[in-house]
Amino acid sequence: MTDLINQINNTFEIREDLLVKINTENELINLLSLYVQELINKDFEHLLWLLYKIDVGEKKVKQAILDSDPETAHITIAKMIIEREKQKIETRKKYSANKDNTDWIF
Repeated sequence: MTDLINQINNTFEIREDLLVKINTENELINLLSLYVQELINKDFEHLLWLLYKIDVGEKKVKQAILDSDPETAHITIAKMIIEREKQKIETRKKYSANKDNTDWIF
C-alpha cells in the first residue's frame, strides 16, 4: 500500500496530513476521487495532462465520463488512475527483481 500511495503522491502531490490517514485502497480511492472531482470542475485540461503523464488514455477517460453517472465519474477515473499506478509498480518490481541477471555484463 505504501508503494501505491507514494506513486500516487509523486504525480498528484497530495498533502502529507491527508496521506498518513490512508490505510486501505478504498480510502485512497475516496481521497483521489475528491481531487479528480475538483479538477473536473475547475481545471479539466490539467486533469487530462496528469492522466497523460501517468499514461491513462484520454479516450478511456472521456468514455468513462460518458458512460458513468455524472455523480460518480470522478470515482471511476480515480479507480483508473489507481489501476494504472498498480501496473507501473508491478512492472518495476518485475524488472528490478532481475538485478542478478548478468547476461549483459561485459
